[in-house]
This record gives sequence, structure tokens and C-alpha cells, in this order.
Amino acid sequence: MKNLVKNISISVILFALLSAPFVVVQSVVANPPLPSIQNITVQEAEHMMKTTKDLLILDVRNETEYNYGHLYNAFWIPLHELEDRLGELTNKQNSPILIYCGIVGRSAVAHQILTEHEFTKVYNMLGGITAWIDADYPIYTIYHHAIIDIIDNHVLIDIKPELVYQTGNECIPCALNPEDGSEENCDECVTPDVEITVLKESDGHFSIFVT
Repeated sequence: MKNLVKNISISVILFALLSAPFVVVQSVVANPPLPSIQNITVQEAEHMMKTTKDLLILDVRNETEYNYGHLYNAFWIPLHELEDRLGELTNKQNSPILIYCGIVGRSAVAHQILTEHEFTKVYNMLGGITAWIDADYPIYTIYHHAIIDIIDNHVLIDIKPELVYQTGNECIPCALNPEDGSEENCDECVTPDVEITVLKESDGHFSIFVT
């Protein structure tokens, strides 16, 4: 009799377990957080350039943009080539790296690429070269825009980097691209034709006319 009661009790327990709603417990694996972006202003970047030893300045824009104007001594690797050319930066793994682009989008992506590959001191310049120009900091270029006026026999000359002139007056070539490294609009980027005419030469001095 005791065995019968015991068997009935076990059967009831098994029936209760089998009748219970089936619950799936899904394991949750937290994704590792993305590296935070270390943003700095153009003023902080300018101070860093003056005071930081072994600083690498990395320009991740396209070639046309770089040629129109860049920060002094900037090392150029376009964003779409960065991952394939990380080997060129291996000696900078623990050195400070300042990244900039046209505004901020591409440099933020480049910042993430470097930090994910264990570069330890990466800084993203907010506003890119556009904010740098707006702050009246110098850029380096071979292309300039010159305005020459002659008033009452006085020659007035205003020479600015082409990129600075375009910033204040018209669109910058390639600057309107999506800030993701795309160069889909760069067919519109045309390198200026420059013609130099020597007007006068004497004792090692030249008077030239540039168009």
C-alpha cells in the first residue's frame, strides 16, 4: 500500500512538471562597449600641435581636399584606405594621434578604427578643417586665390588660400560629400589651371603675372 501511494505521488509530480508551461531561458551576452571618442576643439588641437611631442596629425579626407589645403605636416591617408594602411602607423601605436577631416564624420570613423586596433592616444578634432579655418588658423596649400585692384595708380592685392576663399564664397570641392569617406561627388573637383607669365626679370628679381 505504501509503495502504491509512493508511485502515485511520483506520477503526480511528473505530470505536474510535464504539464507546466515550457519556458525558454535565453542567455544574454552583453556586447563589449564601443570605444568612446576623445573629441577636442580646434583651439585644443592647435595647443596640442605646439606642445605635444611626437604628435601625428592624420588627414583622412580625399586627395583633392588635401591638396586644396591641410594642416602643417599632416600625414594623409584617406578614410577608405585606412584599415589597409594601418601598418604605416605601427610605430605610433602609443603616440598621440590627432585626426581631422572636412567637418567631423570621417574623422570620427577613423578614430574608432584606430582605437579598435589598440591605438591608445587618439584625438578627434571637432569641426574638422572647416572649424580650423573659421578660427583663423593657417593651412598649407599650393592653390591660392588672388584679387588685384588698381585704384588711383595704387595696386591692391589680396591673396588667400583657395580653400579659405571658397569657404567664404562658394562650396568647397568634395566638402559636400557624405561624411563617410565616400568620394561619389568628387568628379566635380577640378584642379585649377594656373598660368604664369614673366613680365620682367632683372638681377634675380622677377615680376610675374599669375592667372
